[in-house]
Amino acid sequence: MWTQTATPTFTNTRSRYARTGRIIVAHTNVTFTSAGTAAATITCTLPVTAVSAVGMVIGTFRGLDNGTTFYQGSVELASTTTVVFIVDQAGGYVGGGPAWTIANTDTMSFTITYESAS
Repeated sequence: MWTQTATPTFTNTRSRYARTGRIIVAHTNVTFTSAGTAAATITCTLPVTAVSAVGMVIGTFRGLDNGTTFYQGSVELASTTTVVFIVDQAGGYVGGGPAWTIANTDTMSFTITYESAS
């Protein structure tokens, strides 16, 4: 599930994850079909609960804001069940800083690797 205060709807173009022991590797690619909330951090729910390692960088992402602005950077654990997205050169969480309000036709993809809680 994706959130930006409001829960935007999306088309799941391709999402997969694989588990080897406690190691999870996941990839997703979505196109949003409704809006999020301005100036709010974008988050996504993990497919499997992670061990407690909040703040750990676990992957990379790329987003396209309405066909005009690309964002790319790191995926960080916000909790054991959610991730946030950091733009490398800006240092803030995507959605809040730099500001990106999810809208129809925006896209995001990421690949992550992390350890599951069990």
